[in-house]
Amino acid sequence: MLRLPIRTLSRNAWLTLLLLASSAAAALAQPGWLPGFHQLGLTGSVTATLRQPNGDLIVGGDFTNVGGQPNADFVVRWDGRHWQALGEGPGAFTTVTALCALPAGGLEAAGIVEDKGTSQSIVTRWDGHHWQPLGSGWPQSQVNALTIAPNGDLLAGFPFGSGSPCEVLRWDGQHWLPLAPTPATNTAPATRQVSIWNLVVTATGELVARGYFPYETHEIQTAARWTGTAWQPLGPANVHRSAVALALTPRGEVLAGGQLFDAHGNNSDYVARWDGRAWQELGPGLKGRVETLEVTPTGEIQATTTTYSNDILTRPTLLEQWNGTSWQVVDWRAYHAANPSLSSRQYWGG
Repeated sequence: MLRLPIRTLSRNAWLTLLLLASSAAAALAQPGWLPGFHQLGLTGSVTATLRQPNGDLIVGGDFTNVGGQPNADFVVRWDGRHWQALGEGPGAFTTVTALCALPAGGLEAAGIVEDKGTSQSIVTRWDGHHWQPLGSGWPQSQVNALTIAPNGDLLAGFPFGSGSPCEVLRWDGQHWLPLAPTPATNTAPATRQVSIWNLVVTATGELVARGYFPYETHEIQTAARWTGTAWQPLGPANVHRSAVALALTPRGEVLAGGQLFDAHGNNSDYVARWDGRAWQELGPGLKGRVETLEVTPTGEIQATTTTYSNDILTRPTLLEQWNGTSWQVVDWRAYHAANPSLSSRQYWGG
């Protein structure tokens, strides 16, 4: 049976961070719901989020009968006041793992279904009126990411086991095909596998992924670009950037967050922007390890950070915002007072 990775729990942290708790300039964000999210309704965990152009929020997860609605299962829409079902619902999922907006409207949802004790992935399309599955014969590996390629094809990224060495399949409108042909011989060790966790397409049409990629004799967790035949980590080989979060700026540039390791074994927390040639740091001053990244509808870059000691959490999650020159901890009450129009629209998704 497929199991969701622990990393997906950070999506819930984004969705439930609130305008509560601030005692001074460095306030701690505590779990709760923003004004406008009073009607909870969700009966399970959230594993995917998607903003709509009108400000509505689509969320996917393992919840059912949200708000008492019989079809409000696995994918629902928040309109600022209520949770709404999307038609008859996406089908007999056990959970939804990824969401993607379509250029002409509608969305794609990837999830897991079970049949006679066997789990497999499936992708289904919402056209605004009905749900329609795309293809069949899916592998027994969950879809972690969905995005639209420059040519309009739908791309699905897997952690492993898709049957394609690059772990990305594309839907050409009729069939699911590997992003790259399978080589006649595979000389890479069986333990050196690609795992995809996020997929984005830049303004220049470059496909970038966050995940695990082969590097020399081992695998590294980083951001990599698709060359047309293989994944190539972004940046110089002698400096390793672990990438635990990936996002796009309004200009279509890649943002990544994680830890930076130099050749001397030193490490530091970072958020950086990929300009197409090199990483540009978004200043020092992060208060902890980056867990998630989000670019708000108004263009602010925000990150949730935590601190650990020997893998034990030592303080609650903070929400930090980049002001153009430095990182600042968000004082929720002041932020809400300055943005009253967002009272029922503000949200975060991993």
